[in-house]
Amino acid sequence: MGATPCRQPQSLPPAIQVEVGRAAGRIRRLHGINLAAPMARGERVVRDLEDLHIPLTRLHDAPLENPGMGLVDVSMVFPRFDADPQDPANYRFAQTDDYLLNCLACAERVSYRLGESIEHTPRKYAVIPPRNPDHWADICINIIRHYNEGWADGFHHNLDYWHIWEEPDNIPSLWAGTWDAFIDLYVTASRKIKQRFPQLKIGGCAMRDATGWEDPAAPARLAQFLEACRVQQAPLDFFTWTCYPETLERILREPVTLRAVLDLHGFAKSELHLAEWHYIPDALWGELFGEPERRQRVWETINSLDSAAFVVAALTGLQDTPLDMANYYTGSTLRWGFYDPYGVRNPCYYAMKAFSLLAAYEQRIAVSVSGDATSIRALAARRDDGRVALLVSCLTSAAGPICIQFRGLARGVGAVQVLALDGAHNLEPLAGVRVTEGGVTFNKTAGAAVYLVEAGT
Repeated sequence: MGATPCRQPQSLPPAIQVEVGRAAGRIRRLHGINLAAPMARGERVVRDLEDLHIPLTRLHDAPLENPGMGLVDVSMVFPRFDADPQDPANYRFAQTDDYLLNCLACAERVSYRLGESIEHTPRKYAVIPPRNPDHWADICINIIRHYNEGWADGFHHNLDYWHIWEEPDNIPSLWAGTWDAFIDLYVTASRKIKQRFPQLKIGGCAMRDATGWEDPAAPARLAQFLEACRVQQAPLDFFTWTCYPETLERILREPVTLRAVLDLHGFAKSELHLAEWHYIPDALWGELFGEPERRQRVWETINSLDSAAFVVAALTGLQDTPLDMANYYTGSTLRWGFYDPYGVRNPCYYAMKAFSLLAAYEQRIAVSVSGDATSIRALAARRDDGRVALLVSCLTSAAGPICIQFRGLARGVGAVQVLALDGAHNLEPLAGVRVTEGGVTFNKTAGAAVYLVEAGT
């Protein structure tokens, strides 16, 4: 079910050529996520995420899938804003302590978002601008001390990414204030935190629209933010934004656009992090809060095979952009995550697993697609032992053969395995694979699909 990102008829079967001897750099491990295993009954999720070898997880919206828990958000950890931030008794660390252990079990690194989770309620409670930004910065400093320096019976996790706020241009759900007020908070807090922890990476701000794709005023807001950081010497070690695209064009264009904007304003060394992303057709945004039947259609679409093929296509295309990290929203049990309401893995989990398996090969090699293949993306890599892997994302609904040629395999194609993610397979071996001298052919079924081809001795 659900809309396919690209439905174009094929007249010729696609042919994929892998140039084994033509190096193309390294596979960039851009498959970060948001969140991790939930506090309750999360053991299986921990194991699932361990299998993905996640490079970085972000902590945004943690309370949404941990009902009743006071996690991560500044207002949860420090519930009485007017209390003394230097008194450990005023902090509620215990639940976040335990949740962070889940996160560190699921991912290599953690980016801690200092801010608040989204509020869809008519009245806003925690997303209101802090009355005293300097006081708020002191609270954040002690949260960092707790997790990095052992303060208040804390830890030495050495978390190096600290993210200030989330979507301050998403008014009022994530920021019930003005843009000027947010800039004041960011400048004040980032400078104070950086002065105390010069070795840490401080950044933000996860703009909902940073390039003006939806709001023509967005580029001006971004320019105002960057100029304030430059003039007032506020650190911006990494810049973040969110993107929920229907098209590959948008998600692949935005890192290029933003790299140019940051360079222009003097932030050429700032990393680019896509803080949240997930495929969703534009027409479905309005149905997220509609009638139950309409909401069901949304969830079925954004976690479908169409979405899974988009995930792989995006991670493939982002290899050739200036992006430093992407964090899929989410790698957890939220409806945006890797599981259906009954805890069964959805296709997007297997899409991320396919990319993780390809990324383990590390050495990227050249690949090209010919024929009528406007909806096919391919990424190839090799190992030192000569084994080669090819990841293919098919966004089209057409069925037909896919022909792959491996050029430069020293000892021939050798042992071949094709893992399929389609209507009949959850990244499982595909039958009927035909191996010829230097090549592999198999039949693609109708509908979106992902294939991981491994060949060589």
